Amino acid sequence: MAFPAQGGVQTQTFKSATMSSYWCAGKGDVIDNWCRCDLSAFSKDGLPNCSPLRQPVLRLAPHLEPSSTMVALEWLDVEPLIGYKLSDYIIQHKRVEDPSEAEIYTASEPEEEPQSPLSFERQ
Repeated sequence: MAFPAQGGVQTQTFKSATMSSYWCAGKGDVIDNWCRCDLSAFSKDGLPNCSPLRQPVLRLAPHLEPSSTMVALEWLDVEPLIGYKLSDYIIQHKRVEDPSEAEIYTASEPEEEPQSPLSFERQ
């Protein structure tokens, strides 16, 4: 992307407007590598829509075989170089018979960073 060779203020203004239009749908300012949405860029539910998140693509996890008690899914996120930040979460459903075991499943951190698995277990 080329910017006109003019004075510093004009060049900076043009660059800012172009980046806002391209990455923030013209409804916000680009700050570092994310969009700061204008006050008019919020939907009825209060969420910002100047840089909407793309929907992830779900698929069966190739490294975990499905069984009669478990199906593992993973998702691929396509994140542009600028616009928004994504975080990966592990969602796990497990039936606990003994209430003292509940802390094991709710307070534990994964030892390694998975590739966004989504698993469901049935007992």
